[in-house]
Amino acid sequence: MARGARRRPAGKKDKREGILSAAIRLFARYGYHGVSLETIAKRAGVAKGSIYSYFDSKRHLFLTVCRRTMDRLEAHLMVLSEEGRDIREGVREGMRTFFSFCESNRHLVELIIQERSLVKRHPQVTVLKKHYTPLLVEALKEGIEAGRIRPLDPETAASVLFCATFGALFAHLEHGVDLGGMAEAIADVFLHGIMVKETDK
Repeated sequence: MARGARRRPAGKKDKREGILSAAIRLFARYGYHGVSLETIAKRAGVAKGSIYSYFDSKRHLFLTVCRRTMDRLEAHLMVLSEEGRDIREGVREGMRTFFSFCESNRHLVELIIQERSLVKRHPQVTVLKKHYTPLLVEALKEGIEAGRIRPLDPETAASVLFCATFGALFAHLEHGVDLGGMAEAIADVFLHGIMVKETDK
């Protein structure tokens, strides 16, 4: 910056983004209860009172961080919404993308899971189940009608896949289970099952 030039004051949007950026890093590292608004304000370089100009409380700030994380994940998973995508390709790519995102954002994902008492009623945080279950159910129905998938209950099948997915995620967070391998294994078992067909014996 040239001598004598004045630094332009940060705009409201820039200041809000700075607060969110600081909150994301601190919540991910120390957890919801391990971070105070004073600490977030200090990291963001603003007065504590400035936070209340954008967020009603620490809970409001945390939920906004969760929404932003889910929005980023949803953007990564838009591949599942492509019209005409084969269900086998969609399931495999969706599993890989979801687990890759969780590995890259491990601490924040773990934080959201740990603090589910705060986020369980928030519609944005449940975007995966609410948005992608109907897509998967519809794809399963189309496959059944086309004769590519055996007759089954699409809603139950979708629930099974999501339970397996989040079970693998918990195992990764708690025991270090390899998500890359689990993505392929879950997709394979879901799509093909484990029993040998009678005609293959």
